[in-house]
Amino acid sequence: MPKLKILSGGEVVKIFLQFGFNMASQRGSHIKLRRVMPDGTKQTLTIPNHAEIDRGTLRAICRQVSRYISETEWHAHFYTENQAKSSIVPSMELFVKKKDKEIRLI
Repeated sequence: MPKLKILSGGEVVKIFLQFGFNMASQRGSHIKLRRVMPDGTKQTLTIPNHAEIDRGTLRAICRQVSRYISETEWHAHFYTENQAKSSIVPSMELFVKKKDKEIRLI
């Protein structure tokens, strides 16, 4: 199952700008994005402008945006590809030296 990516508020805003949303306002660390449809309907999203958005908050943003945009359009921006565990790069292993012994952390 694909996992949510770790995204910043700025990255999320850039994604929604691609879908026709514009920055309407900002109050504190929250950015309000708005898109006006041809029939005059206003669609509004509120995005926290944090360095890293919590996964639960990001999930709530996905639920909120699914009212306006089909999931097939935004899914790739928010979720990672489903990768097998064999794709782990061996160079990413972490070693810790403890009393002259190397301990590998997986």
